Amino acid sequence: PEPVRAPLTPSTSTSLLAALSLDGLTFSASNLLSRARKEKKEKNPSKVRKPPSMFGVPLSLVLNYEGVEIPNIIRKTLAYLEPHLNTEGIFRQPGSMTSLSELKKICNKYEDVDLTRFKEPHTVASLLKLFIRELPEPLLTIQLYDSFLQATEIEGVEEQINALINTIGELPEDNRRLASVFLEFLQKVTSFSAENKMTASNLATVFGPSLLWSPDKPQAEVLLQTPKTCAVVKLLILHYSKIFPSVPKIESNFS
Repeated sequence: PEPVRAPLTPSTSTSLLAALSLDGLTFSASNLLSRARKEKKEKNPSKVRKPPSMFGVPLSLVLNYEGVEIPNIIRKTLAYLEPHLNTEGIFRQPGSMTSLSELKKICNKYEDVDLTRFKEPHTVASLLKLFIRELPEPLLTIQLYDSFLQATEIEGVEEQINALINTIGELPEDNRRLASVFLEFLQKVTSFSAENKMTASNLATVFGPSLLWSPDKPQAEVLLQTPKTCAVVKLLILHYSKIFPSVPKIESNFS
C-alpha cells in the first residue's frame, strides 16, 4: 500500500538539514522549502498574505507570496539583461527615472510586467539595483557584516577565499541562493568588460554598499569601511566558482 505522508510545511522543511531520500529521489532542504512554498500557495492561495509592496520588504515575504526560490523580479530582469551585457556602463549609468518609477509601481502590485517594452537596458538594470538596495536587510546580512569584512584583512588571496566560503555558508538559505544567482550574473557581466567597461572592481563599487552594510554601526564607520565592503564583493565576483560550488543552481538562462 502507498505510505501515508505528512503534509509538507515550510517549518518542517527548513528543519531538515541533510538531504532526504523519497521514492528514490533526492531532495535538498532548499528544494523541500521551495516545494512547501508552492504547495502552500496552491492549496491556500487566499491565506498567503500579500506583502504591502515588493520593494523594501523582507526577502522571505516576497518568496513566500510568489511561491518561488528566486524573486520573479530577479528572474525577469536577469533574463532581459542577458542579451545586453555588452551595453556600456550597465549598472553604472542610470536609466529613465520616469520608466523606473512606472516599473516599480507595477512590481509593487505584484502584477506581471513586460520588460521588453522598455527599450533601455539601463532602466531595467536600475530596477534590479533598486530592488537589491531597498531590501530592509542587506543580502549578505547584518549578522555577518563583521565576518565578511574580516575576510579582507587576512593575508593571501586563497586564505581570503576560504574565509569567504565559510562565511557564505552561514548565510540563510534564501540569501545564499539569491547571492549565488546574482553574483554569477555579475561575473558574466565582467566577461564583457572590454565593451561594457564594467570590471569586477567597478561592479563592486556599484553594489558593495547595497549588498553589505550594518545599521548597528555608526554611519561614519560604515562609510569608512566602504573600501573593505567593495573588496569583499570584488572577491565574490572574481572567485565565484570557488566560493559558491555547492549552492543549488537556478537554470542558466534565468527564465
